[in-house]
Amino acid sequence: MSENLAQSVDGNLNRQSRALLEALHAAAGKFSMFGHQNETSKVITPDTDFDVHAVTGAYPAVWGNDSGAAGTGAYGIPLPESPYARDFNAFARNSFIRMADSLPRMYTR
Repeated sequence: MSENLAQSVDGNLNRQSRALLEALHAAAGKFSMFGHQNETSKVITPDTDFDVHAVTGAYPAVWGNDSGAAGTGAYGIPLPESPYARDFNAFARNSFIRMADSLPRMYTR
């Protein structure tokens, strides 16, 4: 870790969170990182599982997917029926999470 430690608003960071904060602090001003929501579940590029990788040759540094109930919006309010809501079931979410865990980036849910 650097001599100039990054300051956190949470005085009780665990080891992993502290390491992440330090890594982000050390990277500040040196390069940028890109995040993308639904990287594999809403792909538009033909013959790929990852739009960002197909275009840039790199995976997003931070990648998130909604792990909530399919077809449910904020506060559990049902969303209008859609093919995406029908297809994005627990098995699909599980496969996205497993795929995300195998790639070189941070995954958020």
